[in-house]
Amino acid sequence: MDSDLKCNEMYGDISRVIAIIATLSILHVCPSTAQTNTQANKCIEDFSNALIKCVTDTGLTRGNFLWFVTNGTSSKSEQPTDPDSYKPKICELQQRIGACTFQSVATIINSTACVGTSAATNQQDVIRTQLNKIFGTYDAKCMHPCRNTLATELRNCYTESGLDPKLFLSNSSNGAVVGSNDEQIAMFCGAKGALVSCMQRRVDACPEAPQILRAIDLDIPSFEKGVSVLCKHPKVYLHGLACFADSTNEVDRCQQKEAQSLIQLDLQAREGNWSESKFFEAFCEIAIEQVECDLKAWGNKNHEACVEAVIGLRRELECELVAPQCNVNPKQISELDHTCHPEKFMKTKRENFSKDSSSASTVTHTALPLTALVAALYAASLL
Repeated sequence: MDSDLKCNEMYGDISRVIAIIATLSILHVCPSTAQTNTQANKCIEDFSNALIKCVTDTGLTRGNFLWFVTNGTSSKSEQPTDPDSYKPKICELQQRIGACTFQSVATIINSTACVGTSAATNQQDVIRTQLNKIFGTYDAKCMHPCRNTLATELRNCYTESGLDPKLFLSNSSNGAVVGSNDEQIAMFCGAKGALVSCMQRRVDACPEAPQILRAIDLDIPSFEKGVSVLCKHPKVYLHGLACFADSTNEVDRCQQKEAQSLIQLDLQAREGNWSESKFFEAFCEIAIEQVECDLKAWGNKNHEACVEAVIGLRRELECELVAPQCNVNPKQISELDHTCHPEKFMKTKRENFSKDSSSASTVTHTALPLTALVAALYAASLL
């Protein structure tokens, strides 16, 4: 049979038997136009019905909803009697309608009608495009203006506090959260109260702040506790900048594993319509595992600056920065093998810290108090 054989077409001098076999196989992979249209129509119809049911279950009408999300361009849209009062009402229901729709569509989009029998009959991308268009418009019309400005406003707080705005969530600072020299550290630590107050005011004024802060991985109370830890130990912090200036393959693998886990978690949470408590239960497990993986990786780095005091300080910082929903309070942790147990912060190593004395082996062999000895043993087990 010619390689260019198409549906319902036969070429060349082919035996009758081969022709029959070929025809039968073609019938399986090349459905008729009527069959294709029927499947496509059912897919779109199921999607539309699911969407409208989620809308009407909230008390809204189909026509008013379509008027809002299509800017009145849908032939089935109906303008509300009072458009001004309708917007707050429909925006208040955005999360509920969205959650219902995405949960319902998750099943529909993988149905036979939507998957089709070939790329030409697959309707999944059509559904995704429609969802993005509908809820993109919905979200754009309901979002608070601060969604586009909050991050900039938080960065401006650095400038208003007399600090370098590059320190705000910037990789260019190479981990120099509070500065890269004695003068910058002194300035930051002296202004951190004003900085945090400014940031908190901007957050309080933005209704969408929780979602935005979660997206940029920033929690103001945790940030304040974290920088306070660094400000108490400027010498250890400064010495550690050289340790963390360049990553390692092991550190990168930890970050990649965390990223993959979070992506998978996000997909599972969306598809399963998880509650916030269920989401954070899984999220916190990933977060704690990342702290352990990260600190073990940095501890394994062959660099003179990666000493126990430095690694311990970073551990304390990372534990303070864990999301508050995870309820990680080192002062209340009694399990010695917990990632954020205070013994692992190596606080005794920070006493009288100096660059010269810190260049010794990361595991000391001199007599130590019991708490320091336990800390050293735990640190050694992580390296």
